[in-house]
Amino acid sequence: MKILCRFIVLLMMIVISGTVQTSAQSRYHNFNEMNATLKELSRKTPELCKLESIVKTTEGNDIWVLKIGLNDADSKPGIAVLGGI
Repeated sequence: MKILCRFIVLLMMIVISGTVQTSAQSRYHNFNEMNATLKELSRKTPELCKLESIVKTTEGNDIWVLKIGLNDADSKPGIAVLGGI
Protein backbone atom coordinates (compact mmCIF):
# COMPACT_ATOMS: atom_id res chain seq x y z
CA MET A 1 0.00 0.00 0.00
CA LYS A 2 2.88 2.36 0.84
CA ILE A 3 4.41 1.78 -2.60
CA LEU A 4 1.08 2.46 -4.33
CA CYS A 5 0.71 5.75 -2.43
CA ARG A 6 4.23 6.82 -3.46
CA PHE A 7 3.46 5.96 -7.08
CA ILE A 8 0.25 8.01 -7.01
CA VAL A 9 2.11 10.96 -5.48
CA LEU A 10 4.75 10.65 -8.20
CA LEU A 11 2.12 10.71 -10.94
CA MET A 12 0.50 13.75 -9.35
CA MET A 13 3.89 15.50 -9.26
CA ILE A 14 4.38 14.79 -12.95
CA VAL A 15 0.97 16.18 -13.84
CA ILE A 16 1.14 19.35 -11.76
CA SER A 17 4.84 20.17 -12.02
CA GLY A 18 5.60 23.28 -13.98
CA THR A 19 2.06 24.63 -13.83
CA VAL A 20 1.48 28.29 -13.11
CA GLN A 21 -2.06 29.23 -12.08
CA THR A 22 -3.81 27.44 -14.92
CA SER A 23 -4.06 23.85 -16.03
CA ALA A 24 -1.02 21.82 -17.01
CA GLN A 25 -2.27 21.77 -20.61
CA SER A 26 -2.39 25.55 -21.02
CA ARG A 27 1.08 25.75 -22.57
CA TYR A 28 4.03 23.66 -23.67
CA HIS A 29 7.15 23.38 -21.53
CA ASN A 30 10.35 24.53 -23.17
CA PHE A 31 13.41 22.29 -23.25
CA ASN A 32 14.97 23.74 -20.08
CA GLU A 33 11.73 23.49 -18.09
CA MET A 34 11.25 19.86 -19.10
CA ASN A 35 14.85 19.01 -18.19
CA ALA A 36 14.43 20.67 -14.79
CA THR A 37 11.17 18.80 -14.13
CA LEU A 38 12.64 15.41 -15.04
CA LYS A 39 15.76 16.00 -12.94
CA GLU A 40 13.66 17.13 -9.98
CA LEU A 41 11.45 14.03 -10.17
CA SER A 42 14.44 11.70 -10.24
CA ARG A 43 16.11 13.60 -7.38
CA LYS A 44 13.00 13.61 -5.16
CA THR A 45 12.06 9.96 -5.73
CA PRO A 46 15.26 7.98 -6.39
CA GLU A 47 13.62 4.75 -5.16
CA LEU A 48 11.05 5.03 -7.98
CA CYS A 49 12.68 7.05 -10.77
CA LYS A 50 15.87 6.76 -12.75
CA LEU A 51 16.74 9.41 -15.33
CA GLU A 52 19.07 8.40 -18.17
CA SER A 53 20.30 10.16 -21.27
CA ILE A 54 19.90 7.72 -24.15
CA VAL A 55 21.42 9.88 -26.89
CA LYS A 56 22.39 13.44 -27.71
CA THR A 57 20.88 15.51 -30.51
CA THR A 58 23.03 17.10 -33.20
CA GLU A 59 22.87 20.28 -31.10
CA GLY A 60 24.28 18.40 -28.10
CA ASN A 61 21.03 18.23 -26.08
CA ASP A 62 20.22 15.08 -24.12
CA ILE A 63 17.25 12.91 -25.02
CA TRP A 64 16.05 11.61 -21.67
CA VAL A 65 14.28 8.46 -20.60
CA LEU A 66 12.62 8.45 -17.18
CA LYS A 67 12.31 4.91 -15.85
CA ILE A 68 9.65 4.49 -13.19
CA GLY A 69 9.61 1.28 -11.20
CA LEU A 70 10.82 -0.57 -8.15
CA ASN A 71 13.75 -2.91 -7.62
CA ASP A 72 15.01 -4.40 -10.90
CA ALA A 73 12.73 -2.45 -13.23
CA ASP A 74 14.81 -3.32 -16.31
CA SER A 75 13.88 -7.00 -16.07
CA LYS A 76 10.13 -6.32 -15.88
CA PRO A 77 7.64 -5.61 -18.67
CA GLY A 78 7.16 -1.92 -19.38
CA ILE A 79 5.49 0.67 -21.55
CA ALA A 80 6.88 3.62 -23.47
CA VAL A 81 5.22 7.02 -23.46
CA LEU A 82 6.67 9.33 -26.10
CA GLY A 83 6.16 13.08 -26.27
CA GLY A 84 7.19 15.92 -28.51
CA ILE A 85 7.46 13.81 -31.64
